[in-house]
Amino acid sequence: MAQQRRRVLRIVVIYMLVASLWIIFSDRAIEHLAHDPARLLTTSIFKGLAFVFVTSVLLYSLVTRLVRQFTTSAEHVYTAQAERLQALTLLDAVVSGSKDAIFAKDTEGRYLLFNREATRVTGTTAEAVIGRDDRVVFPPDQVEQIMANDRRVMASDTVETFEEHLSTADGALVFMATKGPLHDADGRVIGMFGVSRDITPCTAPRKPWRCRTGRSNRLPWARHWLKPSTPWHAPSSCKAAT
Repeated sequence: MAQQRRRVLRIVVIYMLVASLWIIFSDRAIEHLAHDPARLLTTSIFKGLAFVFVTSVLLYSLVTRLVRQFTTSAEHVYTAQAERLQALTLLDAVVSGSKDAIFAKDTEGRYLLFNREATRVTGTTAEAVIGRDDRVVFPPDQVEQIMANDRRVMASDTVETFEEHLSTADGALVFMATKGPLHDADGRVIGMFGVSRDITPCTAPRKPWRCRTGRSNRLPWARHWLKPSTPWHAPSSCKAAT
């Protein structure tokens, strides 16, 4: 806006300068060229018409240039907005399609973003959560844990990973939550973001190996193929019991 005002002011200044010089020098020229009153009147009329013509051409040139600059600037703005919209659309597709719970909050802990997986895991809707804090989603003891982690990353202005045990629509689960600060254009912390992945299967105790068939050790002749000194390895058909 300030740049546009400067451009308009430049046109006004140029017009004032040309008009002032025209008036000063044209009047002096008439004084030297026309001494007869009738001729002076005719010369003044032509001088006025010439003034209108010259200033009209000048204004046309300046306004055309200004409009061209405004058009170019508007095209740049439109292109930048289109690119930003495309990036936001792509980001929304990634966030919505992610199998991780993705969210963002302001400095007061109120949700700004709550993706589809987050709503599925918590058994709620984004509309019910946006603008409210964790107390509408989790039990009080878990809320304290979550909010403490959120305050920590905002205070330290760093990205950290936490293990959070939460009650969900799928039961008690363990999440690996990566959290970090959100910044505005000036670098000030205005909230935090988080990506939580269910790692419950990774925290479960491991069970011994078993064979898919489980029948070879029941065959009487199988023992003759194994000697006491022969080391035994789990065959490829074995897997970890779940």
